[in-house]
Amino acid sequence: MPPALKKQAEFILDEVGLSASEAVRIFFTQVILRRGIPFDVSVPNAETVATLRKSDKDVGVKSFAAPEDAFAHWEKV
Repeated sequence: MPPALKKQAEFILDEVGLSASEAVRIFFTQVILRRGIPFDVSVPNAETVATLRKSDKDVGVKSFAAPEDAFAHWEKV
């Protein structure tokens, strides 16, 4: 494993109170429970890529303070 990758992951895991060992244990447990990788491993389509890029730049992506606000907005659309 590249040291920089491990260091970045460990920094984030530390922020949520997990060690790398605990995270790996959780991952392996989920692999067993789900009988596969516990998240989608695929190449996103062009629309998803464009939306992710916009959200990274905070351009053209609407955000809401609370879930209720989002639901109210979606009902209007």
